[in-house]
Amino acid sequence: MKKIFLLMAGIILLAITFTSCPDDDYNAIWLKNGSKRNVVVYIGGEGLGEPVYPDTLLPSINRTEPIFKNSTNFGFTKDIKNSKVCVFFLDQDTIIKYGWDKVRDDYMILKRYDIDEAYLRQPNVAWTIVYEDPKEGE
Repeated sequence: MKKIFLLMAGIILLAITFTSCPDDDYNAIWLKNGSKRNVVVYIGGEGLGEPVYPDTLLPSINRTEPIFKNSTNFGFTKDIKNSKVCVFFLDQDTIIKYGWDKVRDDYMILKRYDIDEAYLRQPNVAWTIVYEDPKEGE
């Protein structure tokens, strides 16, 4: 009986050891709208069968999300330790005026960032990407 108990305890211990939680694949970035525009964002290739970096095309379906003036937190499961993610900022009013197909086909984006973990960890970035209107003359 003692041998069975020790054997069961060993099996349970091994099961716990080899079935530990995997690394946390959840990443979050802060996106801020520092402009006067109604800005929306698309994070490229979020497991939806859409273009993935280095393909920088917009998806065939409008999958944009609004960015609020203070900030919006976006969580995603893309592995940014070993790859890049495209973050597209677009003008919501442009999408409404011209439609998604024209915006996509004519690549009517405001700004695109190709980000990875090293970029996000920079002290001046600190996991936050800000869209601001270009200065006069830019």
